[in-house]
Amino acid sequence: TPSIDIMIEATKANAQILLIQHVLLSFLMC
Repeated sequence: TPSIDIMIEATKANAQILLIQHVLLSFLMC
């Protein structure tokens, strides 16, 4: 169903944002 696809896409986007934030934090902490 479309709703599940939307949830999956939102989860992917959220994971990418968290990953970018983690990388930026690690970079700044060095």
